Amino acid sequence: FSVVLELGMGVGLKLFGAGCLMGSIVGVSSHGSVLFPPTRNAIDSTLPPWKGATIGPNNSQQFPQTGHWKYMPFGCDCSNGTNVCESGQGCFWFSQGCTIGCEACDGNGERIPGRNVCNSTKQPTNNNPKFRTSGRDIPPGSPQDGTRYFPWRAPGNAPVSDPCGLAGGTWFAQTLGGDFNTTMYAKLGDKGSAVLPYRPTGVRWSRGGVGKPTWYIRANHGGGYSYRLCKYEPGVNVTEACFQQTPLDFAPKSRIVYRNGSSVDFTPILLSEGTTPEGSMWAMNPIPANPSDYSQVCPHPGGPVDAPTAYLHWGKNPTDCSGVWPTTLYVEDTVIIPADIEPGEYVLGWRWDCEETTQIWQSCSDITIV
Repeated sequence: FSVVLELGMGVGLKLFGAGCLMGSIVGVSSHGSVLFPPTRNAIDSTLPPWKGATIGPNNSQQFPQTGHWKYMPFGCDCSNGTNVCESGQGCFWFSQGCTIGCEACDGNGERIPGRNVCNSTKQPTNNNPKFRTSGRDIPPGSPQDGTRYFPWRAPGNAPVSDPCGLAGGTWFAQTLGGDFNTTMYAKLGDKGSAVLPYRPTGVRWSRGGVGKPTWYIRANHGGGYSYRLCKYEPGVNVTEACFQQTPLDFAPKSRIVYRNGSSVDFTPILLSEGTTPEGSMWAMNPIPANPSDYSQVCPHPGGPVDAPTAYLHWGKNPTDCSGVWPTTLYVEDTVIIPADIEPGEYVLGWRWDCEETTQIWQSCSDITIV
């Protein structure tokens, strides 16, 4: 499977020092997805072998997961508190080969510092170290700034291949890109907005109130994310332009929830300058891959913590709120529903712009605004 090759060989950029660029390999391609509201992207959780799967890569340490190891060496292992995490192939819907200032992604997941898929002259807008998840000590825009064209450096500006993601992230086989198990719903390269069925969740959020979506990281590459709404119209595919019309603001309260049900509240780091659409609010990834990258949000981090890795084995994250494989927790956010929005059926879009790769992860969930 190409995913194993990708995760074993993929270059995740780590930048050190103002004068040098080092190809430190974190060995992963970022993967993640929304857990709640349940997504269209996780529709495979209703099918065998994903339905109710709890088979971990180490049978002596059962772990709730639906990325069944016999069918996908790298599954969407995740934690949903004390509940089974029915994620299907939700973490395999994304866009890649996407850089700022371009009109389209090229689908190529190669990890090249400073990669710019369209030779754009656009400069990064996210340069404040406070909002950076990699290379905070590198002069922004300098030749040593290897992530300057990557999505999180101008949140929301890079294009996507589809607003709900592509199955496997690309339309052609390659080492550095997601693989995808063909199902009755999708095959590699399919557009989520076109093939994933309407999936009513029963989730109802009130105008002028808040919603509490949750998401998880399967493999960590920094960056940050945004939630958006698009009015659901039967027979009409959602678009990125529609999502950009209604970005949601965050309330200053989020929390990390662990697989034993315990939780830690934290204040998200929010960015609204230099974002697309203008003024839209984005949250920085609160889980550093390494505790030295930036401050951890848990006040008393413990660890190391055992967690599934991409190699059918269990590995260790350095703490319980950091790591390349932070699959033993999820993040719950609080988003504000506009008071003047029209009630009705909506698609909640989630977009995670990576900083260390040219990838953007996406999810689409069906909800009702009342």
